[in-house]
Amino acid sequence: MDKLISHLLQNGIYLSKKGDKLSVEYNGDMISDDLLKEIKNNKDELLRYLGRENINPDYQDIIPVKNAESYSLSNAQRRLWVLSQFEGVSAAYNMPGRIYLNQEIDIENFKRAIDSVIERHEILRTVFKEDKTGKIRQWVLGKEDFSFEIGYKDFRQAQNKEEKVKEYITEDSYKNFDLVNGPLLRAALLRVEDSMYVFCYNMHHIISDGWSLNVLSKDIFSYYNAYKENKQPQKKKLRIHYKDYSAWQLAQLNEKSFIAHRRYWLDSLSGELPTIDLPGTKQRPQIKTSNGQGLTTYIGSEATDKLKKYSQASGGSLFMGLLAVWNILVYRYTSQKDIIIGTPVAGREHTELEDQIGFYVNMLALRIEVDPDESFHGFYKSLKEDILNSYSHQMYPFDCLVEELNLQRDASRSAVFDVLLDFHDLGDGAEELELSKEGINQIVDLGYRTSKFDIEV
Repeated sequence: MDKLISHLLQNGIYLSKKGDKLSVEYNGDMISDDLLKEIKNNKDELLRYLGRENINPDYQDIIPVKNAESYSLSNAQRRLWVLSQFEGVSAAYNMPGRIYLNQEIDIENFKRAIDSVIERHEILRTVFKEDKTGKIRQWVLGKEDFSFEIGYKDFRQAQNKEEKVKEYITEDSYKNFDLVNGPLLRAALLRVEDSMYVFCYNMHHIISDGWSLNVLSKDIFSYYNAYKENKQPQKKKLRIHYKDYSAWQLAQLNEKSFIAHRRYWLDSLSGELPTIDLPGTKQRPQIKTSNGQGLTTYIGSEATDKLKKYSQASGGSLFMGLLAVWNILVYRYTSQKDIIIGTPVAGREHTELEDQIGFYVNMLALRIEVDPDESFHGFYKSLKEDILNSYSHQMYPFDCLVEELNLQRDASRSAVFDVLLDFHDLGDGAEELELSKEGINQIVDLGYRTSKFDIEV
């Protein structure tokens, strides 16, 4: 089982035990038939192996904290709150989403469903303000103190109705949230035709992440379908909430396993940290802004298939292949051999966090050395080992790492890295594009976008 799990990890496949079921997560869009067959053939043995006590000392129970007036922030929340205080920065941490609904919607039951989700997830009723000592804390509002209304717009009679929908969503996407008073969630139903709606929603990153957007929409439609059929929703009550995770995470920092994680990252990022200076015609501003531009292109299936096959044949994942290519590209444009690329991880290694809404995502700063005299295969092999090592230490909060490194503040740059590569997110608006599949030369300008880094791929 050790060898099998190690082999699966090398292919970006992660296993966990959920009750009596085997959960499979993976980097990429598919698992090869051979690996899938191997997992199925060893399912019972894998379940027994993963069910052993103390298999992973990092997986300690998250204990609900006692009710209080306010609660500690997580490391990520504390740093994001500080960043959000700078003028023009807060909207960069908005997380909008939208779903197209080709069906008739029962408005009252839809509103009822959203109210139920807000009641289910305390983090959606959370605001951030100072306590009596001047310390920023989480404050969970009760239902009676929390005011939320879903927006509704009927564009059926409007000319250019699709443009009206886009204008509404765009305006809302860049509207600031009030972290002190809340709510930090907005939602609206936009009616386009008799049986066609756009459900758009927006959350601030301090209470959410990409995974949370999926949990939000899944829970809303689970409640909605139950209410529409006049049934009792079959949703198991959440045992813990984000405030409990925050306290658990802070306590974990003193555990022996976390000390080892800390040492790994401090060693990896020791010495002078490199910055990526791509050639350009504009001068870097003295103070970094969140102003950006969105560009989208299509990578043809021929190139994609070749990279997939190479990555799998080399015992890695498509993400590893993309990261290797990206590092080589950066080297070709800058001649820099020491490169740091950031990448997000879900931060939900603990089994009880899968169905939670909250700011769990963590950042990994992947420091890669490029040797120009090395073959690509040799480079890929060493990069693969570096990534696997980094993933095994992914539980250490990036925000703690930034503080530990005690970096000299550069107002024109992000901390540790300036370029982020996210393999999972297709980007806002990508589903609307109709790109040529003949090549990769066609680039579509999506217009103004906020950007937290110099480049987000």
